[in-house]
Amino acid sequence: MFHITHGYYAQEVGPETAVLPMGWEDRLFHVLVHGTNKTKVTGYCLEAHDLAVAKYVAGREKDYGFLAVMINKGMLRKKELISRIYKTIGINHQLIIEKVKRDFKDYASSHIDFKKMFDVSKPSIPSAAIRDEEKKAFINKIKQRIGRK
Repeated sequence: MFHITHGYYAQEVGPETAVLPMGWEDRLFHVLVHGTNKTKVTGYCLEAHDLAVAKYVAGREKDYGFLAVMINKGMLRKKELISRIYKTIGINHQLIIEKVKRDFKDYASSHIDFKKMFDVSKPSIPSAAIRDEEKKAFINKIKQRIGRK
């Protein structure tokens, strides 16, 4: 029903779902969404380069399409992405870096600036101190779910 109503699919996932670079927890960012009936939903999203690493590691056809759009729209910086790949444990770094280089060559040539396409005004969000505490609580909850302390 959500997909039909809003035109996109959203699913909550945890760190056990994806292979991520070291330090991803520190780069999470807070998102506040105003829902129906005046409700507010808080979430935390991966930084774009961390998400891209997870997509490259997963390597599904839909992931490569998503990555092509991220590169084409200027959401990723090649040097930063390669740096994050090297900070990811248990993967074939060279194989993924070759894919990144190929994709940047194929898709980065016709950059479109997102700022011109979307309204970037920010909704009101809780103070930084409240967000930091919520973020710490969220990370601790996730670590407990996957057995890390």
